[in-house]
Amino acid sequence: MASGSRDARGAAPIAGGWGRILRALEELSVLELRHLKAALNRGPVGAGYRTLPHGRMEAADALDLTHLILGHYGESYGVMVTGAALRSIQRRDLAERLSGCGGSWTRLRDGAAEAADAS
Repeated sequence: MASGSRDARGAAPIAGGWGRILRALEELSVLELRHLKAALNRGPVGAGYRTLPHGRMEAADALDLTHLILGHYGESYGVMVTGAALRSIQRRDLAERLSGCGGSWTRLRDGAAEAADAS
């Protein structure tokens, strides 16, 4: 892989909602991750969805939590829910990068994120 395809941290880009969620969660401190889990547990979420159970998230690290979010909500809605939770814990910078509205992750946009951004 050419060095030009790596981000500022030297990490190779990870495409799709899975990669964008993981990248955002990896940016959080331990305390911020705890706050994010609480935000994911208290919602609100759209009709037909339930919040993630706290017990399933309690011991989850960034990778595990990414899998839980996507398994529970799917990719497109998972990006939206994670973005809302990030905004609720005052990490709007990560929420914007996650949704593709700015920052260094915009090249990682995919069709699912564009559909989520349009709604």
